[in-house]
Amino acid sequence: MLTKREQKAQATLQKILEAAAEIFSQYPLNIASIDDIAANAGVSRSSIYRYCDGKEDFLLRVVEWERKRAIQSLRLAIAHEQTAQKRLEMYFKKQMIVTARLSAFLKLNRRLIAKSPGIRQNFDEFTREEKKLVENILRFGRERSEFAIEDFEQNAAIIVEIMGYLRIFQAESGKTIEEMTENLLKFAEILRMSFEK
Repeated sequence: MLTKREQKAQATLQKILEAAAEIFSQYPLNIASIDDIAANAGVSRSSIYRYCDGKEDFLLRVVEWERKRAIQSLRLAIAHEQTAQKRLEMYFKKQMIVTARLSAFLKLNRRLIAKSPGIRQNFDEFTREEKKLVENILRFGRERSEFAIEDFEQNAAIIVEIMGYLRIFQAESGKTIEEMTENLLKFAEILRMSFEK
């Protein structure tokens, strides 16, 4: 159990990470400032430096926090769905919401993401976790005789790769979440029909 001091420190860090995520979604790293993050979080500049060494380090912490938050959000979204088809549809819907939250950040910080091994590593870890999640949905569908597939890993990798392309497309095209979700649900129906026995 955490002490009150540790709980307060965690709450402060959470508030700072949320504020930083918002700032990094509005401004690229070279324009965003620690002062902006501190003001947005309602904390002092020195409070920020208790949790990081600088903007680059802080951006990495935000990316890691967003990755964990996104995967948890996806897991929670599908947990209560009773069929694999519904789980897959919920995954698509929730993934588009996650994409919308991250698209501004991705657009503004594309060059930095490509150059930063730590950020790239977080995106790769997100992809691995996402593949495992989709693989479990496909296994669930096979166990319930909803899908007639054998190679869960390969099919999950294909679905996640397509989702990655859709994230890029959504970020570049400016299409609304509703438009993208509608198309994804059509895609899910095509997938379902192709996986059926």
